[in-house]
Amino acid sequence: SRSCRRSINCTAGISATPVIEKNFGNTAGDRTRAAAVLERNLLYAALNCGMAGAPIEFGVNDGPALRGAVQFDYALSRIAQREGKDELRALVLETKTPEGSALRVLGRVGRAGAVAWIQDPRESWSRAFDLKAHPAEITDATITLPGLSEGKYDVGWLDTWSGRIVHRETYLAPPRHVDKPLQPVLLRAPPFHRDIAVMIVPAEN
Repeated sequence: SRSCRRSINCTAGISATPVIEKNFGNTAGDRTRAAAVLERNLLYAALNCGMAGAPIEFGVNDGPALRGAVQFDYALSRIAQREGKDELRALVLETKTPEGSALRVLGRVGRAGAVAWIQDPRESWSRAFDLKAHPAEITDATITLPGLSEGKYDVGWLDTWSGRIVHRETYLAPPRHVDKPLQPVLLRAPPFHRDIAVMIVPAEN
């Protein structure tokens, strides 16, 4: 909601140390990779469960992470306002790339748009805690989402770590044919490490 986004922005400059970070001995000067991975995974899992206040609850206080979380939450709120939050459905998928890499997909979908977080389950906090090397970059991921109502949509791919939109595209949802379901949305993700998010919202023009 708008009030929640204001609250998130107001807390951006406040130092906050959630319990999760304390358990890993994580401070502003000692941001371990394991704590960062765990925090990010929990944050986007919570956002996809509809917890709009997750950036506050998890104490996200670094600029890039906060920008990414706010953009994701804003896209979700736009869809909910168009469709009604009770009409949004949870999306939980497990898929594989052509090269055999497993991916986990969590999201919220409706007929007026969708948001989803695509995560490489190999990049877990326990792997990071053991100082294992980063898994190889995912370069060939595609995801299939439920169909959208006819119209033009803006698609943005979000690097959750930098808070930047790394790729934009347009999706044109075709009209629905009588007695047939909506055409599924097939998207190809840009190359990514660890995780990436996608936001599909009605085009503004």
